[in-house]
Amino acid sequence: MSSPSLGYTAFETALQRELQRRFGVNWPEQSLKLVLGYSGGLDSEVLAHLLSRFAVSWPSLTVSLVHVHHGLSENADEWAQHCQTRAAEYGLPIEVHRVSLQKPSRTSLEAIAREARYQVFYECLAAPGLLLTAHHLDDQTETQLLALKRGGLKGLSGVARSREFGDDRFVFRPLLDWTREQISECAKRHGLVNIEDESNQDTRFDRNFLRQRVLPELNQRWPSFRASAARSGQLLAEQTEALKVLLASVWPDYQADNGALALSKWREQPVVLRSQLLRYWLELQGKAMPSAAQTQQLLSQLAEAKADAKVIVELDGYSVRRFGDCAHVVEPPIMRPMGAMPIESDGWILNDGRLQLRLVSQGARLRRDIDITKLELVFGAPSSTRCHPHFRDRSRSLKKLWQELSVPPWQRDQVPLLFLDGQLVLAMGYWVDKSCLALDEQAGWQLSWAD
Repeated sequence: MSSPSLGYTAFETALQRELQRRFGVNWPEQSLKLVLGYSGGLDSEVLAHLLSRFAVSWPSLTVSLVHVHHGLSENADEWAQHCQTRAAEYGLPIEVHRVSLQKPSRTSLEAIAREARYQVFYECLAAPGLLLTAHHLDDQTETQLLALKRGGLKGLSGVARSREFGDDRFVFRPLLDWTREQISECAKRHGLVNIEDESNQDTRFDRNFLRQRVLPELNQRWPSFRASAARSGQLLAEQTEALKVLLASVWPDYQADNGALALSKWREQPVVLRSQLLRYWLELQGKAMPSAAQTQQLLSQLAEAKADAKVIVELDGYSVRRFGDCAHVVEPPIMRPMGAMPIESDGWILNDGRLQLRLVSQGARLRRDIDITKLELVFGAPSSTRCHPHFRDRSRSLKKLWQELSVPPWQRDQVPLLFLDGQLVLAMGYWVDKSCLALDEQAGWQLSWAD
């Protein structure tokens, strides 16, 4: 629910509570850093004013402003100068950082600029510290409406009031309870001067369209619309967090080796729970969430495909594959050289590192007396290639060995293999041919990635 007016006392109380929640009751005695993402617009101008008063009241804190110069407007230099002038009047130090934006296809310029800003903020915020941003109640509603337009749950809960920023750093948005009108009234009351970004009037941008055309109508018809939407968002955020807690408590029942998803127990659950477990698993892997259509494809393929079917679902920058009744997240394969590579000195140079032969006295290793100058490195040998691994009494084909060791098909061509005079003598991390195995405590050659 929005407050009747925005003043210093309410701001101070909110910020003190957040500092205590994040850093404990003794936060005034700690070496904490507070950084404001300062654009010089109305909202951040009011926040800079309030923060300057807070800095006077709590001199033990290190308080500063950070302005990001995107260079997108012909007025960007004037805005940076405005921020420096105002910072001097507030008695706060300021850093101005210029960033160069490159817009990939299918990515909005707004998203690229936001990512660049937060990267600068992170670099400027030493731990332990708190980043303040000037998001307010109208920003909250705009975010929720944009999420409705896109579909899905992401963004429906609105902007988080507080969140982790990594390494004992946090983001806090103290103005989320106040509307744009209340912030403007505060600025007038204190005679604050702010910049006006001309792009804010361009309704070709979705957020500006909502701000200029849609929200005024909604607020006139339903004055409490913004506060009601914020309450709904808070409830949704709480339910989402509760679901994560519940999923975390049952996740060990579905977790297989190497972070895979065990499908046998997963298939026993209702479809709605399968979907949530699937998304929770992908989130744990740090992967982008699939679309509704992709989620449906995953549910169908993983649950219904025949046991001998090859299940591969391509997603955004990764794929999900089935192997051994488990689902695996698979990264794009590293491009490996074709054919045999002769040794160079004591190893091989690849595009992702250097493989090196080292003399060791433990583990499976090649005999020291073999002629390593004749060794050749190969990726992706034919499946019919035979080898006599040190842990078996007789030779087997490469295909049978991969199956016996449960090596997924997509990993097999990535395993470094060593051949000596046309014979496979080593699969790195798996076996050494028995005829070339160093015995007992004899030193021998082991293949590994160089440090």
